Amino acid sequence: MGEVAAQIPTSFGHELRACPRCRLVKTYDQIRDSGCENRHFFKIDEDPELIVDVTTLNFNGYDLIYHLPSFLILNLLGTVHKSSCAVMATLEKDLMFLILQFLDEKKHKETVHRLESESACYFNMLYFEELVAQGKWDEMEKYLSGFTKIEDNKQSMNIFFEIRKHKYLEALDKRDHAKALDIFFKDLKVFELETYNKDLFKEMSLLLTMDDLRANPKLSTYGDTTSGRGQLFRGLEKLIKANPLLRDKLQFPVLETSRLRTLIGQSLNWQHHLCKNAMPNPDIETLFVDHTCDQPITIFRPVPRATIPPSLLEWISNPAAILMGPQITSGHMENQTADSNNPLKRSRPSGTSQEVGNISPVPYSGQPHGRNTISLDEFPKVVVTTLAQGSRVTSMDFHPIQQILLLVGTIGGDVFLWDVGARQMISEKGFEVWKLDACSKELQASFNDDERASVNHVAWSPDGSLIGVAYSKNIVHIYSFDGGNDIRNHLEIEAHTGSVNHLAFSYPNEQLSVVTCGNDRLIKVWDAFTGAKRLTFEGHEAPVLSVCPDQKKNIQVILSTATDGEIKGWFYDDVGASVTYDAPGHSSTRMAFSSDRARLFSCGTNKEGESFLVEWKDGKGSIKRTYQGLGQRAVGIVQFDTTKNRFLAAGDESTIKIWDMNNTNLLTTIHADGGLPASPCVRFNKEGTLLAVSTSNHGVRILATDDGLKFLKTAENRTLATKVPGGGGGGGGFGSSSANAGITMADQSTSFAAMKKNEVRPLADGKPRTSNVSGEGYTKWKVTEITEPSQCYFLRLPDNVTDTKVSRLIYTNSGSGVLALASNAEHKLWKWQNSDPNLAGKATANTHPVLWKPKSGITMINETSDKNPEEAIPCLALLKDSYLVSASGGGISVFNMVTFKTAKTYMYPPSAHSLRFFLQM
Repeated sequence: MGEVAAQIPTSFGHELRACPRCRLVKTYDQIRDSGCENRHFFKIDEDPELIVDVTTLNFNGYDLIYHLPSFLILNLLGTVHKSSCAVMATLEKDLMFLILQFLDEKKHKETVHRLESESACYFNMLYFEELVAQGKWDEMEKYLSGFTKIEDNKQSMNIFFEIRKHKYLEALDKRDHAKALDIFFKDLKVFELETYNKDLFKEMSLLLTMDDLRANPKLSTYGDTTSGRGQLFRGLEKLIKANPLLRDKLQFPVLETSRLRTLIGQSLNWQHHLCKNAMPNPDIETLFVDHTCDQPITIFRPVPRATIPPSLLEWISNPAAILMGPQITSGHMENQTADSNNPLKRSRPSGTSQEVGNISPVPYSGQPHGRNTISLDEFPKVVVTTLAQGSRVTSMDFHPIQQILLLVGTIGGDVFLWDVGARQMISEKGFEVWKLDACSKELQASFNDDERASVNHVAWSPDGSLIGVAYSKNIVHIYSFDGGNDIRNHLEIEAHTGSVNHLAFSYPNEQLSVVTCGNDRLIKVWDAFTGAKRLTFEGHEAPVLSVCPDQKKNIQVILSTATDGEIKGWFYDDVGASVTYDAPGHSSTRMAFSSDRARLFSCGTNKEGESFLVEWKDGKGSIKRTYQGLGQRAVGIVQFDTTKNRFLAAGDESTIKIWDMNNTNLLTTIHADGGLPASPCVRFNKEGTLLAVSTSNHGVRILATDDGLKFLKTAENRTLATKVPGGGGGGGGFGSSSANAGITMADQSTSFAAMKKNEVRPLADGKPRTSNVSGEGYTKWKVTEITEPSQCYFLRLPDNVTDTKVSRLIYTNSGSGVLALASNAEHKLWKWQNSDPNLAGKATANTHPVLWKPKSGITMINETSDKNPEEAIPCLALLKDSYLVSASGGGISVFNMVTFKTAKTYMYPPSAHSLRFFLQM
């Protein structure tokens, strides 16, 4: 037997095969035409079809040493020893799957399927079934050709033959004999080989002479087009699964949502870790080059607004993490550092050294540790009153500041505003269109048949100055509320075609907006002051049930849920959904953040009546925990709410069920004196001291904690004297006078900008402000008197040095720390940490802060002047908690708040008396 000279393979991919005996790698065509030295042993000469059976696609470790140049041997050995997509390296194949996932999430369907075929990594059986069902024969063969050719093996030949045969039969069935003749000679003649029965082709040619192909006994059961294509696909599916070139490419790997984005975000995070001049807010403008932070510019230049494109900034913070909110880490406070609050420095690979600028807290001996025992007195369980509504309650919302004001929407289309403290209705409004002529013709026609509409959702704006109402017929009403009886019609928006299912307020680009969703499967963003439409998001395949806006730094996102159980996340600068995943059980669900926006929850019910209350894992789009205790056969969609950053409540089985956020087991059940519907609406006020729940007899029952009872008692004791022109009384409509409309509005001077992060600053005394209404009809505001020591809170900041006095004391901008400037020009920083008693990590008298110092021992000390030190006026100002500008009679110093290092010192002849930052608008 003579030696066969090895040929250099002329192509790579699915055609490349290896002989397991001589370990020679050649293409299928080369083995068929010239064989190998073992061709006689395997009897390939006698039956070429045996090539598939006696050769292999897996040539891991095979040697290519047959008369090949050395450089080609090395290249081939470096390529073909990996068996993923024939010669594609394993990581390259993984990358291809990640790209396919990314393109699919961005809804680039045509590109996805083209890449599937060209890469030959994944055969999409569902897409192939669609092509068969739609009779797209050319696209079907084009897609197949990326994975296999007609001549590759017997199974491939049968696949192409069955496709073309069915195309031929459909043309005959449509009496299109010219097309059938063209298919027969151009497409089917290539199969008229010895391997196919010539009698079969003769029989197929005779079909051209028949008026009805069913006259052939073998085709007498041929059905219609749809059933025929279904039968064709089932046959092709069996051939594909049996084909060795295709059967290993039918499964797509299980990947976390937006895995490619996550990897890029991790890469950018690591690049930022390596920056010599790491900035707290890195300016990332491109992915084309490695990221490095430039030298910081002088702090006294006018500071422009951040120019980081949101579409790029989302990569560095892990897009899903932006959608889901930051993760709360557990553990003792002593182990945390100042970098714990920096999202770019939270995770560092093990084994790497920490930067000098990292800060460790100085332990405080009196600092509490461990978990507090949960007391049932923390929950509102005492029934205070029941407020009659007239029809079934569909939605409720407490005022974010004046927490005794309750907004209620009903299925009858009525909206009520209640003073819970006074047990009185402030105002009532039935559904009516303000400007019918301005509505679409379709909406006008629907009102001719039925003028009624129900309230789907009511909501306050973050500062409590606007009221949003979503109706079951196209319309959204926005009312303005300035306190007292000043409730006016503000905007009427024909927002959607059909029902408007939900609305929420948000602050994209620092402008108050209203986000709506509806049965038309769309999400829209409207200007809250002009009513102009800003954005429209589309991509849901079912009615959109709810929207949940969120903001993390400069990134604004919207989470949306649909009735088919699909959840999507949208960035304001991107028209497509950035993440998509399914609600548990494909349930119709609604989502809500904890009060500190750090944790995301959802609750919903599917068509089978199964309900799911879950917390979502940060940055993963997957479920972190599923809470137990919901009924198995819920009626309607289970409503839920969160409170105190610690508890969840859901209306289920005619009760109110309570869970600790950190425990999946049901904590307690509140019956609220009975009479609740199967799935009642539930709503807490901001402090969690009051709870509103709907009743079966069309009412709202108010429950209170002990603190809530004191709160209501204070509200009841206020003096409300209202002079109404004309002597009218009773409950008035929105925009009308009312004897009961003199409800107080707490601290109307609260900064509007402070609400942009959905953070509302409560009153210092925790009690409502009251009003006296003079005879002239205007309102004078006054603060409720502090008469008991229990209304005051005291906290001593831990410090080992007590011989200096504090000259200036300010809160940090985040509200999580206190910064002091002492008389000796030294600065001290105390910070509150996330813990069970204080999950928000905000300044509070209930937990002790820790005194922060850098590991390097650096302290922030101002320069002082030797001339008249008693005349020096200390002053300081913070810029986004990143930089501190301070002076104690000498130079003006700029400190880095992360490292405590002095960035710059400016000397001015007159000493500074006051420092302020002015952000450029």
